Amino acid sequence: MSGGPPDGMSPAPVAPPIPSVRIGQVDVPRLILGDHGFLRKYGSSLTDAQVRQNMRYAQDRADLGLTGGDLRCLRLATTVAGATGFVLYHTDVRFVSSGRRAHFGRCMSTLHAHLGQVAPAFLRKDPLTGAFVASNAGYRPYRSTDRLTLDPAWWTAEQDRLTRYRPHAVSVGGDYLDALLALDRFEVALDALRAYAKICRRWGSILVLTSYLLGVLDLRRVGPLLACCDAVMAPVNALGHGMVPDPERALRKLRNLHLPVVGMHTLASGCLPPATALPHAFASAGLAAAVVGASTREHIDELIHGGRGAVDGARHPRS
Repeated sequence: MSGGPPDGMSPAPVAPPIPSVRIGQVDVPRLILGDHGFLRKYGSSLTDAQVRQNMRYAQDRADLGLTGGDLRCLRLATTVAGATGFVLYHTDVRFVSSGRRAHFGRCMSTLHAHLGQVAPAFLRKDPLTGAFVASNAGYRPYRSTDRLTLDPAWWTAEQDRLTRYRPHAVSVGGDYLDALLALDRFEVALDALRAYAKICRRWGSILVLTSYLLGVLDLRRVGPLLACCDAVMAPVNALGHGMVPDPERALRKLRNLHLPVVGMHTLASGCLPPATALPHAFASAGLAAAVVGASTREHIDELIHGGRGAVDGARHPRS
């Protein structure tokens, strides 16, 4: 482990480590601490020291993996993980349209238009992802005929970040990448994933494709994207939140991908307790691992307790 407890914190009580699963050439903890509660863009007021303390507590308590979804959290997770911990870096592609950087609101409006065609019931009923996408419907969506290419400035910065921190896993997608898939611009998405795969192979990291749309994509079209990746990440929870077009079809498609599945939104954005949510998520999709947010020591303890029951009760995942 990486050092003793930070100043002002008692040592974390030692618990049996959460088991790992082999994906590619990497041993991945089956429970990974998400960072949404640490991200300033989502309203977190935690200082660097507080985030570091919580990350260290999760790692020292039961060898949970750590996540960095922005530069601050990636830096802190890498520091805490040291030589023995596990770090997942979550990112997304960036593209330009006719020379202008892609706009997040327009990407969400693009997804809104696509879901209105392929999953209108999801768009109407889903209280989290569906509602969020709908809230951006006022922006002008991109068109499949637009001149879209990868943003070279973004990729230069991304390469520097990946080379400096060398995370054990890189998950790509969820917003901008899904907009490209919704537009049927698989060639742009494939260029991005091939670039990530190449740099990940340099030091043995794994690449994870993250998407909300796997349940409605043609597997023949998405096949080349999956061939670049070692696993996929998608929403899996008992309420079906974020699961496009519905839980049954989303789970069926995940089972047919023949890749390890990492669950996200397993607590349905806090609507479900870990003790019941995680066993259901692991069992229903045969999850290899799950990324779950917790921003306090109490929440981390709940996460570990629920995660241990989930992992112990789940069948061995594909790897």
